[in-house]
Amino acid sequence: MRPATREQLRVPLPGLKQPVTTRVTTADGRDLHYQEFLVHERAAPQVVAVRYDGLDPVAAPAAEVLDALTKADVVVLAPSNPGCGRR
Repeated sequence: MRPATREQLRVPLPGLKQPVTTRVTTADGRDLHYQEFLVHERAAPQVVAVRYDGLDPVAAPAAEVLDALTKADVVVLAPSNPGCGRR
């Protein structure tokens, strides 16, 4: 495999047309934004539920995403926060 050229790289695209917010419910009953859970709480509280606010049951991918997927030779899926699984 050879490295991609600058022209071959694409800027990450949003997966959906609408904004989606990740919320975490903790064992002590708090409802936290995912970023608050990770940064402020350092992912310490026990999680009892995760929900995605704004995720329509018939959510559709953005047109640019479909186009990019059909034209791509390789697709790389990365976590939203690469450090969130480390302790």
